[in-house]
Amino acid sequence: ASSAFPYTYRGSAFNHATIHSSREFEGIGPSIAWDGSVPLEGTPKTGQLAIDWSADAAILFGHQKVKRNADGLYTQGFLNYQSYRYVAYRQTAHSGSERRKSVTAPSFGGSLAVSYRIESAKLKLGYRAEIFQGVLDGGIATHKSDSRSFYGPFATISLGFGG
Repeated sequence: ASSAFPYTYRGSAFNHATIHSSREFEGIGPSIAWDGSVPLEGTPKTGQLAIDWSADAAILFGHQKVKRNADGLYTQGFLNYQSYRYVAYRQTAHSGSERRKSVTAPSFGGSLAVSYRIESAKLKLGYRAEIFQGVLDGGIATHKSDSRSFYGPFATISLGFGG
């Protein structure tokens, strides 16, 4: 037994950490897109049902940026059997960092939809997916390139003016 804490019993030890991070990508670059439509029935004047599709690709030149703040708490408690008191020791720590890296990130996307057009008005319902490769720094202590994708159903209404 320790002379400072005779007859002690180690009751508990807890570690707790919270990390807050913000990640962003800013970039610009060329893109290429290919859109198409296959009429199924009707005409644009009387009403036309069609299958629409698109495909696109891009190369983005930009910067990944991540800011991170971490707070830690360590608590250890002892029960002193002589005084029947619980004694707790706490230690806190805080650290923060910021990283910025230049990257080249490819992007790919596409959509498939059903559309209905009558004269210059068009309603389109479909599904779209877009993948951005290596755009974010997803690491905590060190850099790690992460991809992001966006996908899901969509709807558009288009109105044309003029001749």
